[in-house]
Amino acid sequence: MKIPALFCICLILFPGLLLGDQSARVFPTAVYGTYKKEKIPVFGVEGQYALSKQKGKTVKLLPKHLTIERSDYYNPGFVEITNADFESSYEGVYSLDSTIAISGTKSTFEGHYKARMKVEGSIENIYVIAYCLPSSALQMDELSAERINLTFKNLGSLKNQDEVDLIIDVNFMPDFFAVGDEFVLIPIFYSNGYEIRSNLSSEIYSYFRKQEEIYHSQLLAEYLRNNTGNTLKHTPFIRFLPYLPPAVFKRQGSIDTAAVLTIDKSGKVRKVDLDLEDMDPEAATCLTGGLKDWLFLPPLKEGTPHPFRIKVPLKY
Repeated sequence: MKIPALFCICLILFPGLLLGDQSARVFPTAVYGTYKKEKIPVFGVEGQYALSKQKGKTVKLLPKHLTIERSDYYNPGFVEITNADFESSYEGVYSLDSTIAISGTKSTFEGHYKARMKVEGSIENIYVIAYCLPSSALQMDELSAERINLTFKNLGSLKNQDEVDLIIDVNFMPDFFAVGDEFVLIPIFYSNGYEIRSNLSSEIYSYFRKQEEIYHSQLLAEYLRNNTGNTLKHTPFIRFLPYLPPAVFKRQGSIDTAAVLTIDKSGKVRKVDLDLEDMDPEAATCLTGGLKDWLFLPPLKEGTPHPFRIKVPLKY
C-alpha cells in the first residue's frame, strides 16, 4: 500500500471541528489548483474563480479544482476579526429522518456574514475563502459526504492598521441537511496563495487538524487489516517543518539541534524531548507544538503495532 508523506486536504470532504485553546498550535495553509494536470498556487480571485499563472498567462480555476494544503509558513501580516455576525435562512425539503438528501429548486441556503476587519502590516492582494457548512458536520468523527461550500471575496490591498467592514454573502444548495440544523461560516484569509494569520487561527488549526486525525485513523485501520502477521518498519504519514513566527525566529536566531520523538502504537507523537540549552522559550514551544502534530503508521511485529522513538534533526 502506497502511503503519502504529507496529507493533501481536499475541499470536497470535511470533518468535525474541535474547539478549545490551541494558542501554541498553528496550521498555516496554502491554496493550490490543478490546471491541465499541473498543480499551481492560487494568487488571487475573481468572482467565483481562483486565479493562477500558467506559462506567464492568468488562468481561472473553479473551487472544485482547489486543495488546501499545510504550508511551512504564513504570509506576513495579521488580520483581526471583531463584531462578527452570521444571519442565514433556509428553504428545503424536511422529513422525519435525522439526515436527508436535499433535492429540488427550493433546497436553497442563503447566508449573510458581516464583521469588522483590521490588518496589521501592509498586505497586498488579500482574498478570503469562506467555508460554509452545516453545524452538525462539526460534531462528526468521520469524513462526511457533504461538500464544503466555498465563497471567494477579493479584498484588494490594505495598509497597516486599516479597518474595513467584511461582508460575505453565500448562496448554495447543500447535499445533506440535518433537521433542526444551522450553518456556520469560517473565513480564512490569503495573499498570493498563502494564509495570513488571524485571531481565528486557533479554530482553523482545530478544523484541519481534526481532518488529518480522522484520515490518519482510517488509514491506520486499513494498514492493520492489510498487514496481518507482517513485520514492517514505521512509515511517515505527516511530516513538516514546524512554523516559527518571524519575531520569534529573529529573537532566537539560527537553530541547529535535534529532537527525540516518542510515538505510541497508534502513530501519534506523545512526547518531544528538545535540547533547550540557549533556546528561546517561545521557539521551544513552537517546535514542540509542531512536532506533536506529526503522524506515522507504526512499526509492526507479526501484525502487532508497537511504540517507538526517533531522532529528528532541526535546522533553521
